[in-house]
Amino acid sequence: MRKRKIVQNQSVHFGEPVVKGTRVTVSAIVGAIASGDTLEQVAEDYGISKEDVLEAVNFALERLRGIYHALQYIPLYQVMKRFGEKQTQKVLRLSMGRERETGKLLEVLREEGLEAAMSKFDDTIFREVLKVAADVCEDSKLIGADEIRPQKFRTGKT
Repeated sequence: MRKRKIVQNQSVHFGEPVVKGTRVTVSAIVGAIASGDTLEQVAEDYGISKEDVLEAVNFALERLRGIYHALQYIPLYQVMKRFGEKQTQKVLRLSMGRERETGKLLEVLREEGLEAAMSKFDDTIFREVLKVAADVCEDSKLIGADEIRPQKFRTGKT
């Protein structure tokens, strides 16, 4: 069983997700990458490993993906209740007019990883997705780790 490197503790940054054993927030790491820093630069700047940086990015993207997929399968009011109104609105704004591109990017990130997505997609959409992922993570204070993982939703089809 893999140990979690990203944790949430009410006594550290009011429950905002951080790299375990540090006070470095996931939103700060992902925000730095969204602004153009390399994985190596971020790791050096925050005194963490490149693996910690990748884990933070994956954590933030999983949170974003969970909201994005929930919006496709369950009523909006239920998504807002589960993930929070602010977070849901941020993901909605991201996907407006770019739903297909955003969905493809999230899929490539999940299946092939961060570096593959960086090379396959326009820098603008990539940074926009990371910025929203950072914002969503910053707003995910005091949400249990079990809720971070995306759920499988019923589509109503049999």
